[in-house]
Amino acid sequence: MIDAVCFAINPQVHAFDNTSVMETLEAQRMMVSSARRLAGERAVVVSPVTLQPRHNPYASGPIPATPPGELPPQVDYRQPSLSPQHGC
Repeated sequence: MIDAVCFAINPQVHAFDNTSVMETLEAQRMMVSSARRLAGERAVVVSPVTLQPRHNPYASGPIPATPPGELPPQVDYRQPSLSPQHGC
């Protein structure tokens, strides 16, 4: 028996600026509503919600080590902080 329906969201596939990312919120709401209809009585889990794609489909080798003090390439600088200095 399936206990929940789960899917991930990445709001910046084609546009990366703050305005474009915020404009995806309505589409995300519609995705959750659609998932709720399809799930019936089951829970709907949206996870993970990331600003960068979770995987690099064009990788030709392992991801290089991240230098100390830097974010890994799969982390958008806006995600770990709500600070205005980070562009949020």
